[in-house]
Amino acid sequence: MTRLKDLLIKLAQEPDAYDVTGLIITEWIDPSGTTIDEDAEGRPVEEVTVKLRPDAVPPQLRVDRFLETMIDRVLVRTPVNIHVQVRERRDGTHLPIEEAETGAPEP
Repeated sequence: MTRLKDLLIKLAQEPDAYDVTGLIITEWIDPSGTTIDEDAEGRPVEEVTVKLRPDAVPPQLRVDRFLETMIDRVLVRTPVNIHVQVRERRDGTHLPIEEAETGAPEP
């Protein structure tokens, strides 16, 4: 797992690779509270609990950082009249422009 974490961190540092990388680590637990080390295939879904393990993820690979970076990169790469409401919410200000027609459906 250490090699995977290291690789993911390095991929985001390369200028021609990825803007950001992220990692989600889960733990599968059976009804007795025991962590399942082997594949849980064949077990009924109601017999397995999936627990997220953010404590096992380095800060550079956490989901919150991944999403924040992706949103920032999209906003940097698109014109100011695209994603107007997102920009206003992120910055806490009002932009005196209207959203451009992008062909995307209204939320």
